[in-house]
Amino acid sequence: MKAISAIIIIGTAFFVAWTRYRLKLWERSIQSWEDELLHAPRYNLSQNPKQSWDDLPPVVQRYLTKALRTPDGRPASSPIIQSVQFSQEGSFQTDPSNPWTTFTAEQVISANPPGFVWDASVAIFPSFPRWPMFQVCDAWTNGHATLKVALMQVLDVPLLPTNEKYPEHSYKVDKAIESGEAMRWMAEIFMVPTALLPGQGLFSWSPVISQDGDLMQNQARLHLSDPFQPLMESLVVTFDEETDLPSQVEGYRPKWIHTAESFEMTDWVGYF
Repeated sequence: MKAISAIIIIGTAFFVAWTRYRLKLWERSIQSWEDELLHAPRYNLSQNPKQSWDDLPPVVQRYLTKALRTPDGRPASSPIIQSVQFSQEGSFQTDPSNPWTTFTAEQVISANPPGFVWDASVAIFPSFPRWPMFQVCDAWTNGHATLKVALMQVLDVPLLPTNEKYPEHSYKVDKAIESGEAMRWMAEIFMVPTALLPGQGLFSWSPVISQDGDLMQNQARLHLSDPFQPLMESLVVTFDEETDLPSQVEGYRPKWIHTAESFEMTDWVGYF
């Protein structure tokens, strides 16, 4: 009996120590990615802007004029925003057939160098919003994408194909994930509106033409030239006709299809 009790005590102590180690490992990973993003050297892109203010579509000019003004309508004189940090809470759905669950998150978005780190806790069951949780890290730093999922920050959960399982497709897997994360960053960069100014050299804008050949007055296409590598992504941005603020972004984003064991480009829409 004493031997069994000793085994239980030793096993429990080992499990607690291992759990604490895994928790610290997760926290250190998040901190290292945030430090890498916030302390990395900035890219001097402003000397070679992709277009001038006069080249912007009129709807983009109206948006930037409104977004960068003070509440009383005067032009803002604040410096260029380099990064933002904020907390989130809301509902999360992993699949259209699954129920919504709660989540909380901390996020850092950097304009230059481009990137973000999203550290979220997602409830597994709708009826139990606080426990058990999946910990999710979605990040794009230094041109590299990261997507990690762990049960209670301890047990890693495979979500995407690994290079070990698909060595012949490792390059395509990495590029597909990086492309998806770059598109997420583009959709969320509106929280750092100064990054969208033409003088920053990060983006260019072009008009959107309908299938009938008509100019879409409340839409414009946002193009990104990734300074890290030859990634060319674009999103169609729809602006509210009354406020001139963005209301929707849409594009094509790679999605892993388990049955096909490959990535496919699928429609992706986000709403403000």
